[in-house]
Amino acid sequence: MIRGHLTADYAYAVLRSGSPRDAVEKIDEKLAARIERQDILKRPVPPHLWLILDEAVLRRPVDGPEVMKAQLDHVLSVAQRPNVVVQVLPFASGAHPAMGGSLTILTLANGTEAAYMEGSHTGHLEEDAEAVRGFRLSYDLIKASALPPDESTAVIKTAMEDYARCASPT
Repeated sequence: MIRGHLTADYAYAVLRSGSPRDAVEKIDEKLAARIERQDILKRPVPPHLWLILDEAVLRRPVDGPEVMKAQLDHVLSVAQRPNVVVQVLPFASGAHPAMGGSLTILTLANGTEAAYMEGSHTGHLEEDAEAVRGFRLSYDLIKASALPPDESTAVIKTAMEDYARCASPT
């Protein structure tokens, strides 16, 4: 699964929870790098991006309902771009090959692929073609179990509406 399309408040909360002992300046540096990476999608010829989000990402509250609502609104906005596909892997799919973190498959302009696996405290780039084929298969299996984009959008909207209700004063 791919992470990286974040609002600043959401990203800060995720980074802070993963590194609670880091100085604010270090968290701010990591935050700036994550936010800056999003600019790649604003290039004149942006890359294609296929995101598969575990439903847990939608349902696990991070820093309150307002932050989650804004984050999910941002995901829906990114999903509207012609170069982006967003799918949700529902809880009902059960166990999957990327449960321990995120998995990113990168396809370079020359057609070669690399795999990047990231956990809460580590990341590893794999470039060995045989190993990458195994990660590609894992990604394809996850993709096959994910909801189609239109159903995924509906699930994201429902989660966002749930957070909006929690954020509204009663």
